[in-house]
Amino acid sequence: MRERNDVRRRGGPAILGLLLVVATGCGGGKSSEGAKFCGEWATAFCQKLYACTPAEMRDSNFLGGSSESECAALWGSTCSQPPPSGVTFDINCSGGAHVNTAARTMCLDELSTITCEDFNSPTYASICTQVCAGGTGVGGAGGAGGAGGAGGGAPPTDPRTFCEALNRKACQLAFDCIPSSERGGNFTDTFGATVQECQTVKVPAGCAGYTCSPRYDLTSGANCVAIYSAYACPDLANDLPGSCEVACPVPGPGAGGAAGTAGTGGGAAGRGGGGGGGSGGSGGAGGAGGAAGSNLIVNGDFADGQTNWLLTLQAGTLQAQAVTQGWYCVGLGPNTTVTIGWPTNLALAVPIASGVRYQFSYEAMASPALVMFEAKIGQAVPPYTLTDFRATQTVPANFTPYTHTFTAGANDPQAGVAFNIVTGPATDTTACLAAVSLRIVN
Repeated sequence: MRERNDVRRRGGPAILGLLLVVATGCGGGKSSEGAKFCGEWATAFCQKLYACTPAEMRDSNFLGGSSESECAALWGSTCSQPPPSGVTFDINCSGGAHVNTAARTMCLDELSTITCEDFNSPTYASICTQVCAGGTGVGGAGGAGGAGGAGGGAPPTDPRTFCEALNRKACQLAFDCIPSSERGGNFTDTFGATVQECQTVKVPAGCAGYTCSPRYDLTSGANCVAIYSAYACPDLANDLPGSCEVACPVPGPGAGGAAGTAGTGGGAAGRGGGGGGGSGGSGGAGGAGGAAGSNLIVNGDFADGQTNWLLTLQAGTLQAQAVTQGWYCVGLGPNTTVTIGWPTNLALAVPIASGVRYQFSYEAMASPALVMFEAKIGQAVPPYTLTDFRATQTVPANFTPYTHTFTAGANDPQAGVAFNIVTGPATDTTACLAAVSLRIVN
């Protein structure tokens, strides 16, 4: 191992960006760790799946195979092998993905303690999605929420306490993980001579005047600190959890350091993420009333094919997907769940403003009938908990326009669109989308 400065960052508190990261070459190989986790996760997942699915419901469409061992082999293979082109899986550790050991522990603990009611809930978003996600931050924070900063205490309530909580943990990691023989002058300048000096002198000075723009997000801050507080030395090869950047998108004065980069990942406003701020499904087919502005959804008409759109296979079988004459259509097997999300590039995410009225429109069809069709506007970045609007409806076999209006209940700086589609057990299904738009209503 060797000392190096790693300034990888798109926002984050001071000092962290100067954290000397342990070289990833120390220890075991990445691919073997990923395969090991896939086996552990698949075994734990299948144990919970069998425990929470009555025997009379384990028919030919049951996703767990004919036994727990067959289930574990199937899902372990899905986790460890690259997905087909154009498809993403929630949990995939192929290609030598780095295993986040903090998230790994939380994932396995979550599967051993979660109730069947929560496990079977359509809004269940697992911490397991973050184990091999690098900086994507896919999924929820599982049981991590609510933890305080390093050394205990309540979750941070403002930018300064958020900065200090993260950096106290950074101090601990620096002194725990960097051998004294490798602590040069740069280390001492940044962290001081002892962990106590780092936490009581360096951190308060570095976080003085720390601000966040457009605002500090309390929920994301708590999730960020909870996950980061569980980091051990191997996790220094990771970026910060994705929720850290959501908590403080643009740091203000006192944020001279650099932290990990959060990626895009996992579709927009992904499956799950209930959360507040959503309004009911007003409107329906037909006009919303009032003039509306320009479309905020780039390529909502699919004129550029699937550009900016991502399909995530949650369960079951994706048989085909294609854009033809402005229709994005997918062929799905029985008992299949997919999320069609926008945008893949977070630079295109839409800022939703509290109190502003919006018009959300799209066209859809499905044949045969779906178990669920959900249209959603919500947080496009971790922790995906803020829902701006959600509507569920029965989609007929003919092409049908839908228009909803809603008034945002909270500010959402980076919002996206998600269509959650669930097929029935009987036969294959074709579902299509077109003319997706989000406009400000005058």
